[in-house]
Formats: sequence, structure tokens, C-alpha cells
Amino acid sequence: MELSNESLIGFLTGTLATIALKGIIDFIQKRVDFKQELQKTIHLKKLEAAEHAIKGLFKTYQSTLIIATAIENLLERDMDEELFDKI
Repeated sequence: MELSNESLIGFLTGTLATIALKGIIDFIQKRVDFKQELQKTIHLKKLEAAEHAIKGLFKTYQSTLIIATAIENLLERDMDEELFDKI
């Protein structure tokens, strides 16, 4: 079986076209993967920031409740003392 120059050129052209097409598809896939990873990273950063903000607000809320309870206890004690003094 003898291969002519035209057949050999045809095979090589087909192989080169396949390699080029595969390279283009790989490049596009890597680009899509990169964009997805970037979106995932951005989403996680936003989520972490929101969690941090909520933790700060919850700590502030807890501190406010402790202070409010302390003030309420002091006011009740003062009122009890005033009533005791009147008796």
C-alpha cells in the first residue's frame, strides 16, 4: 500500500485541525472553569462578610440585653428601697 503525497497531506491536515480544535475547546473550557471558580470565590467572600456582620450584630444585641437587664434590676431595687423607706 502506497501513500501518495496528497493522502499524507490530507492526514496531516486532519490531525492538525483536530489538535487545533481540541486546543480551542480546552481553552474555552478553562475560561469557563475560571469564571465559575471566580464567581464561587466572590460568593464565599460575600457570605463570610455577611456572617461576620451578623456575628457582630448578635454580640451587640447580647450586650444590650445584659445592660438592659442590669438597669432594670437596679431600677427595681431602687423602687423597692423607696417603698421600704416610706413604710
